[in-house]
Amino acid sequence: MFHYRLPTQIFFDTPAAEKVSELVGKRRAVLVCSAGFVKRNSDDAFRVALGKSLVGVASGVASNPSVRSVCSLADEVAEQRPDVLIAVGGGSVIDAAKGIAAVFSEECRQADQLLNLLRDGGKLTAESVLPVISVPTTSGTGSEVTSFATIWDDENHKKYSLDGPHNAPESAVLDPALTLSLPESDTVSTGLDA
Repeated sequence: MFHYRLPTQIFFDTPAAEKVSELVGKRRAVLVCSAGFVKRNSDDAFRVALGKSLVGVASGVASNPSVRSVCSLADEVAEQRPDVLIAVGGGSVIDAAKGIAAVFSEECRQADQLLNLLRDGGKLTAESVLPVISVPTTSGTGSEVTSFATIWDDENHKKYSLDGPHNAPESAVLDPALTLSLPESDTVSTGLDA
């Protein structure tokens, strides 16, 4: 016996930015991505497609998001009062966005509060979580369709997972064109992961 639940709508569409804009609609959106994504101007298509719906960009996501970085990003995102987060990037970016959403829903904005939640099993109890639209730019992450978000405790060198029935992205937009600007080493490593 087993139970399998996949609440995420999956769209295979290109260009992704237009589909994301359609999914966002009139909601206030914050784009969550890496600094490299912005440096390569890969965010331009999303800025244009989303127009006034895009109220902010949080581009400080680094590899393997830590408790402190997720809380810091959550503070940055909170200032924009979004209705939805758009995570465009690899697994770290998508995990960070799901971590931000969880921090909002569980009211654990301080790093020590989030760390305590993670140490207690990382189970989310909120009835609703800030929605996330995920747009993976790498192969092999799987984060775009799961309820799990991997968050690191850098100080103690431990990896934790957040999980809850409402923490899976509401939609995933798969666009292979977004993988073309990925550096070769990342293409190889994520391809091997897949």
